[in-house]
Amino acid sequence: MKKNIIALTALLFSFTLYSQYYDPLINPYWYFYSDNHLDAVSSGKGRTGIGEVGDISSTALNPAAFEIEKKYQLSFQYTYKTKQPWLTSLGLNDIYLKQNALSGAAAIGYKINKHINVGILYSNPLSFDLDLGVIIMTNEFGQEIGRYEAIDGYNTHNFSVPVVYKYKNFRFGIAFNYTLHRRFFDFHNDKMVIKFDRFNADAGILFEIVNGLNLGIKFRPEVKGKAKYYSDLNPQMDEQTDVILPMQIGTGISYTIPQNKLSFAADYKFINGSQLKGQLDQHWFNFGIQYPLNKYWTVRGGFFNTPDPRDLNTNYGNSVESFSQLFLTAGASVKSDIAVFTLAVMDSHISSATLKYTFINCGLSLNF
Repeated sequence: MKKNIIALTALLFSFTLYSQYYDPLINPYWYFYSDNHLDAVSSGKGRTGIGEVGDISSTALNPAAFEIEKKYQLSFQYTYKTKQPWLTSLGLNDIYLKQNALSGAAAIGYKINKHINVGILYSNPLSFDLDLGVIIMTNEFGQEIGRYEAIDGYNTHNFSVPVVYKYKNFRFGIAFNYTLHRRFFDFHNDKMVIKFDRFNADAGILFEIVNGLNLGIKFRPEVKGKAKYYSDLNPQMDEQTDVILPMQIGTGISYTIPQNKLSFAADYKFINGSQLKGQLDQHWFNFGIQYPLNKYWTVRGGFFNTPDPRDLNTNYGNSVESFSQLFLTAGASVKSDIAVFTLAVMDSHISSATLKYTFINCGLSLNF
């Protein structure tokens, strides 16, 4: 009984944070888990890629980076992430953040000429379910009156058209995005949804400074708007809330040793999180290494951090548990004449933080 009351309180706590303390879409109590980190090649080498050429799946890191070996390219990505216990400080062991639906991406690219590449990409970059299990409801006499599942979740669906222009050692790219944000609360016979749909664009440059040494920059502007609430029990609901998707800027550098093709990469990303309620600016650091064993096999490794975005001076809730994590990554690719299959693992169990979980990424790229 006590656990059920706490679980229901946790759902209400999560919902209350949206309107009073945190942005309704980017909430630090689950945002750390929602990122699906699509692109298996990047995941294997510490989520680096701003300063490196890749396939069309790399456009999320830098729109200028994507290249097509032949005329056409197909790319498929999938991410699996392990469950993350939630609110363990309250003595709960049966409430989890977990993966919901399909966490993946599919894309097609076309080389118009030697200077221009274009593509179309669908991805599910952010998603999660907060599974509160079965809530047992009782009356004032302690008699059971019903059992209901409670789910608190989030999904994004991104449709992107990247365009890359190449001239000598310089590349410029822009990705035109239309993103559907769906934040939902499902309990008993009511489902409440927060919807926020917006056009936005990412821009990036990538150029070779000297032979083997590349520098890239990626920029995503701030997006503001109104998100609307919908409820099954109240179809006439006409409530809105302000939403901010903060500005992001990143830079990356990579170097490939010409003699053996061993490459190193380092990225830095800044997120202007202080524009959000109760949050701080974020600084992400990524490092990766890659080595081709032969013409078929390539291996990778790396690490990256995920900073705790909460401002603990103004934060509401448990400020004892740290949300900062350090991920170690490893991956490998095998290549044929037209296909490249990639597998990567990212794990944060080395962290001293309370949060510890694992991502497994796989990708398939076809060039023909």
